[in-house]
Amino acid sequence: MSSYNEPEYCYPAINNSCIKSSRSPLVHTFLYVFVIAFVIITMCGNLLVIISITHFKQLHHPTNILICSLAVVDFLVGFIIMPYSMVRTIESCWYYGDRVCKMHSTFDLMCCLSSVFHLCFIAADRYYAVCDPLHYYTKITISTVIVFITVSWTVPFMFAFGIISEVSFDGIRDYAASITCIGMCLMLFNKLWSVLISIIAVVLPTTVMISIHFINPTFLFFPFYKTSFP
Repeated sequence: MSSYNEPEYCYPAINNSCIKSSRSPLVHTFLYVFVIAFVIITMCGNLLVIISITHFKQLHHPTNILICSLAVVDFLVGFIIMPYSMVRTIESCWYYGDRVCKMHSTFDLMCCLSSVFHLCFIAADRYYAVCDPLHYYTKITISTVIVFITVSWTVPFMFAFGIISEVSFDGIRDYAASITCIGMCLMLFNKLWSVLISIIAVVLPTTVMISIHFINPTFLFFPFYKTSFP
């Protein structure tokens, strides 16, 4: 008979299996109910934004198109990323295999980067509208917004899927093997890729959004355009 304190494993029949989290059934059920409710709210809220903007022509505004694209990213997070992350977090186990783990982590990173890029462009759009409202509609056009959206999707996509390549794990394979176990989904990167992720996901967006509040966006995005205001 096993003792009460004996750990429970993700795959009991497999050596080097990860240890499952130990919680009471009540806490276990509460966590699932809470997270599932949060996932549903995330999906329904963003879906409502998408339907509203796409359905009503009065909302077909450059800023709203950016917001709609951001809502699509957040909806995908709730639909694709959060359900798997919920099970991994509550159970402390990954039951879907290494290939799905890589794809899940890649889409997670891509959506996070895409969301940050959208926020940067929305901040630039709104601040430019406040500083130079008379020329806003001639500069921030639908074509401009399409460029913003294209960058917000393609750059994170290429960067995130580049991480799947074996290059990002060079130099840390022995270390990764020493800390991983069967039933774990953990993405590790070498120093180069860690620095790149930090710059693209944190440093660059933060610098852009802070700069927008200190530099006239006319000179930030349209350096050859001279404003008529002093």
